Amino acid sequence: MYSKMCVLVMAMCCCLTSVMAHGPQIQTTNDSGKIVTREIVDASDYDTVLTNPKQVYVMPLAKVASVWRAQPDSAFIGWPGFAYGFGYDATTNPEPFPVGSKFVLGFIDGLKSWNGSAFADAGASEAEAYRGTSVAPSALARTSDSGPFASLEFPGGAGISYASEGSEVHNTVNYRMLGDGNSDTSFLPDGIYLLSMQLSSSDQSIAASDPFYFMLTKNGASDLEEAIAWLPIDSSLVQVIVPEPSMLSISVVGLLSLIVLGDLSRSSRRQMP
Repeated sequence: MYSKMCVLVMAMCCCLTSVMAHGPQIQTTNDSGKIVTREIVDASDYDTVLTNPKQVYVMPLAKVASVWRAQPDSAFIGWPGFAYGFGYDATTNPEPFPVGSKFVLGFIDGLKSWNGSAFADAGASEAEAYRGTSVAPSALARTSDSGPFASLEFPGGAGISYASEGSEVHNTVNYRMLGDGNSDTSFLPDGIYLLSMQLSSSDQSIAASDPFYFMLTKNGASDLEEAIAWLPIDSSLVQVIVPEPSMLSISVVGLLSLIVLGDLSRSSRRQMP
């Protein structure tokens, strides 16, 4: 009975996750012909508030199904993607980015790790950005120690369109670690990792963003402040993300607790003389 209930809870998790919003995204705007990366926002803020520009996103890594992934939110592990519809209105404001064009997310350096005084080569470890499923990605880019560095394009198909989602248009990108440089389930050392990227457009009229960085921490980091300060980037351009427990996870934990308590209660009654 207990195992059947656990299966039911896991099924509920999958359903609730699909019903929930589309997850945290980097708000992305076209400022006078240049891509600008802004704060990571949830679905309620894709197009409601213009957030401040950001170039460094500090967030933990979380292990799910033996894979270490970026965690900007407790309910959405693996994100963020990009939301690029702010300001669009079908009747008053034109599309922020050219319809039919595509974004190009590219690595601009190899994966680095913090050695206590600087970011240096992460050894055998690498990272991947991908779209689609983790088993069969529709697009994938892996870090490397030297160039040319890999990139991926999105959205798929005919490119950018505002027809269905309007100002809430967005595309998800996932990020995962490869401890040994090949397998996403291999051992990953604790530490602070630095992923260096840039967002450009297939449309030559749009200039690429400034470089931006994911600072990813595994199992905490006592010297995180020193690592952030090492980057030659103003502190106003840094977003530190501490995921809060989601209502989904709280609900599931509560339900599991009730199941376990109920099972123990029934078991104790059966054992009474």
